[in-house]
Amino acid sequence: MKTFIMPIVLLIPLLFSGCNDLVIVKRQIDKITPDRGDYSITAKYDSIVTYPDGGGIFIFKFTPDVSYSGLVTVKLSTDKRIHATINKSILSPVDSVFDVIIKPDKNIETGVYNLKLMFLHAGVEKAYNMKIIITDWDDNYESAMQHLDRFSVWVKSYQPQYNGIFSEPAYFYATYPKILIVEHYSFISDKYEVRLCFHVMIPPHDWSMLCIRKRTQFEPEMAFRLDTDGNITSIPVSEYPVMYGY
Repeated sequence: MKTFIMPIVLLIPLLFSGCNDLVIVKRQIDKITPDRGDYSITAKYDSIVTYPDGGGIFIFKFTPDVSYSGLVTVKLSTDKRIHATINKSILSPVDSVFDVIIKPDKNIETGVYNLKLMFLHAGVEKAYNMKIIITDWDDNYESAMQHLDRFSVWVKSYQPQYNGIFSEPAYFYATYPKILIVEHYSFISDKYEVRLCFHVMIPPHDWSMLCIRKRTQFEPEMAFRLDTDGNITSIPVSEYPVMYGY
């Protein structure tokens, strides 16, 4: 008899262990709120001008209505040479800002490309179309970094929370191709989108400006101006120059 009792005794904990796993899974499923209500998606702009081996960032805000619950899943589609990535595939009212970064291939042809975002909630799909214009251009990383570094000492002293923006950026590109009098550049990191512009002139007209946006925020939160004498001041974000609507 003992030879038969031992397997049964060993099997009983295994059976109970399996039941516990089933209970845990069921409870997790029960906690998922069903999809209902509606929401809106706001795009900060719907087109970007860039160049082969350049880049860009589309910024969006997710706003649920009062009856909203559940999940919104996001997918994107575009030409594979655009190398587009979205930083959130599931949207949350708590963390409502998301973006799409594009890194066009260095061999991509000039022309107009479409990028489509598809949002699914409660069985209903919404689609948003963005436009990407690829033109001939090149950038000057060394010049841009030199102008960025001119802000370094002052910002680290008076706005130390932004120290990280002077590290090697994860991604860099000319914001507005073919603009020469005032050159514009963007530096993208995991936390920030930093924009830099500078007036390509001799003193006393060689000013430069810096604008900083947390990637979790829809709007920039800080801007600075550096004058030819080296004086740096905080300025309203609205004074930072923007072209083409972005």
